[in-house]
Amino acid sequence: MKVLLILPPLEVAKEMEELIRVLSPLGVAYIAANLEKNNFEVSILDCLVEGWETRKIEKGNMIIGLSEEEIKKRIINEKPDICGVSVPFSSQKDQPHKLARIIKQVSPKIKVIFGGPHPSGNSEEVMKDKNVDFVIKGEGEVAMVKLLNNLKTPKKVPGIVYRKNNQILFSGPPQFIENLDELPFPAYHLLNMDKYFEYSSDGYSVRRHVAKSKRWASIFTSRGCPFNCVFCSIHNTMGYKFRPRSPKNVLDEIELLYDKYGVRTFFFEDDNFSMDKDRAKEILRGILTRKLEINWQAPNGLRADLLDDELISLMKDTNCTRVRIAIEHGDQKFLEEVIGKRLNLKVLKEAVKKIRKKGLDVDGFFVLGIPGETKETMRKSVNFAKELSAIGLNPLLAMAIPLPGTRMYKICEENNFLVKKNFTSKDYQLASSKEPLISTPTMSASELKKWYFKAFRETFMIRFMNDPKVLLNINLVQDFKNRPFQALKITYSYIKSALLK
Repeated sequence: MKVLLILPPLEVAKEMEELIRVLSPLGVAYIAANLEKNNFEVSILDCLVEGWETRKIEKGNMIIGLSEEEIKKRIINEKPDICGVSVPFSSQKDQPHKLARIIKQVSPKIKVIFGGPHPSGNSEEVMKDKNVDFVIKGEGEVAMVKLLNNLKTPKKVPGIVYRKNNQILFSGPPQFIENLDELPFPAYHLLNMDKYFEYSSDGYSVRRHVAKSKRWASIFTSRGCPFNCVFCSIHNTMGYKFRPRSPKNVLDEIELLYDKYGVRTFFFEDDNFSMDKDRAKEILRGILTRKLEINWQAPNGLRADLLDDELISLMKDTNCTRVRIAIEHGDQKFLEEVIGKRLNLKVLKEAVKKIRKKGLDVDGFFVLGIPGETKETMRKSVNFAKELSAIGLNPLLAMAIPLPGTRMYKICEENNFLVKKNFTSKDYQLASSKEPLISTPTMSASELKKWYFKAFRETFMIRFMNDPKVLLNINLVQDFKNRPFQALKITYSYIKSALLK
């Protein structure tokens, strides 16, 4: 049985050109590695990277990646029995269905399997597409192997959504991998790593403004989050249990990427790298012991109440270049009772001071407009963001996005808070900074939009007064160097939408 794992072309709204970026296909590479371990013949087709120079405008959106004709040729040449399609983001949910249609045009006999965060949270809608044969909910490495061994009896495999007699059926909740050390490292050898490095160095990296090296990589040192924030979709794929890899296993992968591929910048993509402080410290000490001259970040955010003096010192010693903290909201009561996050904001403020004292840059995530938000809670949150700005934190503001499968989506759906019934990829792309998808009796969509720009202006002015160099981030220095015309457009759009509203 031959398996072809495919990453679809990228579709970006014209007004969101900053989203044109190379993605690190870790999920697909992990699945490929475990398929190889279990003696399946497998290959990877990244339509974005392989067709980087191919671009067209379709219905006002830019499509980057291989054309339909070229995708058909690749599939015909590969002759797969199975095509696995990765759908990591709701903001990219449309192209995978076009890809499924192309696959079935090549041969209706090819089984099409969707996986990733979007289908995990929205499987029934995905399965309405008759070109999709199966959805794997949750982690894909073990489930994919089991499904391929039970294609005629998918009900035997946990976490599978399938079709029988025109009915959409579900085999039951997914099982999560307990010992992550048992998984092989991602199949980097099946990826054209030099192309990822090349396009990233041109300013198209998913982390393009913060990577300190042209050769960078993302890795997961753990999976799962025991917390239950109302807006978070990670539980659909990774579950609620914190499952760490051993420090040795993590360090061995870092060393592999360091020695074989020359990677010098690492992004620990965990939901919370520091959940187990002792394990995090052991990993960082191992970086020093193995004399790995790297720099790193944890871009998805750390919990401030889990950062002690020793850990912050080790972060500094191992060249952590920026700390990101998941704050979410500045009203303590709203944070606990509405969002469901247990975090003492006073402790957080002290942690920011300690991080800044060590000379590390620090960002903080704020989510605006979660159902239940009022003018009063919003003002408290913005004021807290301003307090943190005054001590050197860079607030990262975003309007709440109702992602499928989240508690927040269910609340919005049950109370008619969604601005419309069916969202497109473009809707999700614009949702965090331009066009909100939620409108409630206490905070309409238009009010939320005004508050977003107000919050940006107020926090930005404090940051600028304390450190005028923040303008360098807005000017997108790296983009101006590599693609000046597009950088000018992005900067103009940024200033127009955020500073002049």
